[in-house]
Amino acid sequence: MNTLIIFGTEVGLSALISLCIIFYLGKLLRTILVELCGTADRAGFWIGFTKLMFIFLPLMIVLLFSASDNIAPEHIIPQIRNILSRVLIGELITLCMVGYVIWKSIRTATMSAWEKFIQSTGVDVEKIKREYQAGKKTEEVKS
Repeated sequence: MNTLIIFGTEVGLSALISLCIIFYLGKLLRTILVELCGTADRAGFWIGFTKLMFIFLPLMIVLLFSASDNIAPEHIIPQIRNILSRVLIGELITLCMVGYVIWKSIRTATMSAWEKFIQSTGVDVEKIKREYQAGKKTEEVKS
């Protein structure tokens, strides 16, 4: 198989899989980011950033680890498997990075909302913690 065809296949598969993931996650990501960011404009920036990450990171992995120059023509199936594995590793890394950042943002937003709710009820959280610790210590002494 021609080196140019193998290289084109690597780049094409990377772009195709990236676009499929972007299409699949686009609407879901927009909903979450508008909620987290507060405005559609802010969310729009992060959606664009995420789309670029899904295109460029897998493409960089494919380009850095391309083996298109040392393949014998009769070994096409292992080459396609290698191409797909590099592309999917890039997609997985990108998904993990984006997922982690969104998860941290949701967790932080949820915790701050929970803290505001507790403060609005007038509950003294520190007093409850002290009472819990005191009760725990008396149980330890009894045991």
